[in-house]
Amino acid sequence: MGERRALSAGSRHAPPGEREGDVNPARDVILIGAAEGGVAACQSLAAALSPHLNAAILIALSERETGADSVATRIGARSRLPVSIAAEGEAIRPGRIYLPPPGHRLIVSESGLIGLADGFSRENGALPIDGLFTSAAAVFGPRLISVVLTGRDHDGTRGLIAIEEADGVGIVQEPVDAAQAELPATVLAMNNPHYVARLRDLPTLLETLVSGQPAL
Repeated sequence: MGERRALSAGSRHAPPGEREGDVNPARDVILIGAAEGGVAACQSLAAALSPHLNAAILIALSERETGADSVATRIGARSRLPVSIAAEGEAIRPGRIYLPPPGHRLIVSESGLIGLADGFSRENGALPIDGLFTSAAAVFGPRLISVVLTGRDHDGTRGLIAIEEADGVGIVQEPVDAAQAELPATVLAMNNPHYVARLRDLPTLLETLVSGQPAL
């Protein structure tokens, strides 16, 4: 099978092939944010997703969960989708999972390509989940599905709000289902996302939203 066509930033107001105002537009960019316990959660999620998923997946992990290519190896070992370390300026393609290289954070450039930002700093607000979510919201808007998983922090709260304000979909892992409940619980305390789901239910939910079908 040939490589899938790269996604275009295009119009942020509607996914390709969809009309503005559609009740259940197809979504083609999935963002996942997690901290402590995030690698294991992403392993489980990637293992259960269809290899034919017509969406790109970009993952933001906290400093404590990154630092080596072994993260991509661990997730890729169980994933039915290809997993790669993202490069600056790389086109975003559906059917692929992207992770940042060690010492960098994933963002989306204004032209809709992969961007890389240096490091992780609480002092200057350079948080990996918020950085990815807010940059993607400005480019892809309603094409986005965002997922906040396990962790012990607040990173992702601001980003999830930005995505929902851009008409994207917000999903938070059920805190009692998370390895570390603080992050999803904090996000829920600050926001009312579209869905709260257990990890085992996320693959079906994501595939339904990507297909444009209503998720009950």
